[in-house]
Amino acid sequence: MSSSTPSFPIKLSPQKQKLLIVLTTLTLSALFLLLLFKDSNNGGANSGSLSTGGSVSSDTTLNQAGANYNKYYSKYYDVLYKDKDYNKEVRYLHDTIQKYLGDAKGRQTKDLNVLELGCGTGKHAYLLNKNHGYPVHGVDMSPEMVKHAQDKYAGSVESGAVTYGVGDARSYRDPSSRKYEVVLSLFHVVSYQITNQHLLDEFRTAKEHLKPNGVFIFDVWYGPTVLTDRPTKRVKKMENDEVSVVRHASPDLHPNINAVDVNYHIEVTDKKTGEKAEFDEKHPMRYLFKPELEFLLQQMGIELITMEEWVTGKEPGFDTWGVTAVGALRK
Repeated sequence: MSSSTPSFPIKLSPQKQKLLIVLTTLTLSALFLLLLFKDSNNGGANSGSLSTGGSVSSDTTLNQAGANYNKYYSKYYDVLYKDKDYNKEVRYLHDTIQKYLGDAKGRQTKDLNVLELGCGTGKHAYLLNKNHGYPVHGVDMSPEMVKHAQDKYAGSVESGAVTYGVGDARSYRDPSSRKYEVVLSLFHVVSYQITNQHLLDEFRTAKEHLKPNGVFIFDVWYGPTVLTDRPTKRVKKMENDEVSVVRHASPDLHPNINAVDVNYHIEVTDKKTGEKAEFDEKHPMRYLFKPELEFLLQQMGIELITMEEWVTGKEPGFDTWGVTAVGALRK
């Protein structure tokens, strides 16, 4: 036996000795990988992953990141979109409902119930009630968003005119099997449904909650524009009295699955305490075309009535990033 070959207390053939060495090596390797995997799952300081789907820099521990993310998420959401003209958008939604909901004719808006899937921090729902009188129930999969909406619009919530609850647009079912005249899904919530199955799941949620001839109104990224006027890197800076936010956006286009990964790096500073937090988020977005929307909605018995430019109502073109789709439940 050569000096490089280990000796054994019992006599084995050279072939069996080599086999035993290989098995021992594989066993030790497996144990090492198991310990490594266990350590990463215990939330080491450099693990950098969040249960919310985001990630953080390597110098922030997992527990700190989770706490900060939940603390700031709804705050920076409102800050980043404070320049949105919500009143104008809500007026457009009211006009769209009145135009396409046959049951709206001769009825007061207080009798037309609205369900909003993916309500975020709840401002569309609140203004639909405040400005136009619709009773609205908003659902969002983020408990932090829902809590923010309930606190911010506590008066409307207490009166029962607007309610908010936690729910996923793909699987939510009203506990009382309530039906609505209108289902909304705004701010590109439908474009967050990347696969055909996910789209069908959300469309099924709309179907299950609509009354016959009720309308489903949603907005999406418009495919022809995404492929013509490609997404680019952008930086957005916004602030309010509480926080300042800087968001860097970098897109990755995936034409074979009709999707764009929008990669965000977000820097949030608490103005009162000086505390800073940084997060990385990836937002996969599905861009859609009229023929595929028609086909997918038909599977749920929903007829696509129209597609138009968001808010303006113009016919979509190669420079139309956001389009509104209006469907009606026909069976």
